[in-house]
Amino acid sequence: MNNLSQYYEKHINGKSKNLSPYRPDIAASYLRRNVTSPHYVEGVKMQVIQGVSALRASPEAEAEQLSQLLYGSHFVVYEARNGWAWGQSLDDYYVGYVPLSALDEEIEIPTHRVKMLSTNLYEEPDGKSKAIQGIPFNSVLKLDTLSANGRFIETPVGWVPFDHIAPIEEQFNFVDVAEMFISCPYLWGGRTLLGIDCSGLVQAALNAYGIKCPRDTGMQFEALEAQNCSERTSLSRGDIIFFPGHVGIMSDFENIIHANAHHMATVKEPLGHVTDRLKGEHKTPITGFVPADTIAELQMD
Repeated sequence: MNNLSQYYEKHINGKSKNLSPYRPDIAASYLRRNVTSPHYVEGVKMQVIQGVSALRASPEAEAEQLSQLLYGSHFVVYEARNGWAWGQSLDDYYVGYVPLSALDEEIEIPTHRVKMLSTNLYEEPDGKSKAIQGIPFNSVLKLDTLSANGRFIETPVGWVPFDHIAPIEEQFNFVDVAEMFISCPYLWGGRTLLGIDCSGLVQAALNAYGIKCPRDTGMQFEALEAQNCSERTSLSRGDIIFFPGHVGIMSDFENIIHANAHHMATVKEPLGHVTDRLKGEHKTPITGFVPADTIAELQMD
């Protein structure tokens, strides 16, 4: 069992608020031995049918966005009430509330993922036909029939451009993926080109690389077993750098790619610029790093 598997095994069993489907009034039945609850329930697996849907801290449209669910992902519902579903994402085990309208009980087993920052589902295999909805990078789809012209492929809900998707098992260089998001706006809890946060960027990049990465910075620090910076005198492309409450990916020995609230965007800039901004508030601007070769080892597990 690799360290990521160990991390999830430890934290989804009642040890983490954000990763355990537990409230004082209700809990997932698999937590019966770990937490005390007046009501244990079996979850119902459902599938996300909207391009992107906010996962919120409470069942209100104005509530804090904790994360986002992407098209085709699976979500286990433990309570459905007043148009909201409370449950757990099977992508990263994050727990929260999502509009019930974003989910469907009919489960399709995905075969491909979106490899572009965004694409559209069309009514017909024609770029001039009506776009049903947009779906972002890393969304997953079940594909069926190739169009006669070979340019579109059919899904259960519409047609997607063939050149915009890749087999679900195909893996992409995670630094290349991070670079795709440069100039995309910053958004707390975001995971798409319309808005992404620092840990969402790292998660999106590593997911595309074949690594089931946790959602939050602190989770990533622990799960990826970040090392003390004094253990490394130089940095290279693919090293993941942690700061107080923040994270980014080195594009080379000098520059880092990160989604941040200072620029309100995903940028590539000298690492020194980031540490200089943090020095006034933090004695240790860099709290840890994960070498690129460690990430490569995780991919092979």
